[in-house]
Amino acid sequence: ANILVSTSDDNDDDASVPVLLDFGLTKRLDPPIKLAFARLMHASYEGDVDALIQSFNEMGLKMNRHDPMEDMAAMRRGFGDTVPQKRVREIQ
Repeated sequence: ANILVSTSDDNDDDASVPVLLDFGLTKRLDPPIKLAFARLMHASYEGDVDALIQSFNEMGLKMNRHDPMEDMAAMRRGFGDTVPQKRVREIQ
């Protein structure tokens, strides 16, 4: 999961561009799985536990935990910011 979001001030549109940094474990995904993965990422970002569980089900993932909030916390840690919160303002 080596993903970077590159930003640029060169144009007025949304300049956020995802950049894949590592192609070591790539795989082609069928359209329904792509959509479920997109839902998973969006649910993680929004903190929407119901949508997270739905995306797990759509992808056929069986989680071992009995507490969906633990799954949400794990997803947010895994896909969260890599810069310490106190440095975010310095970078922006």
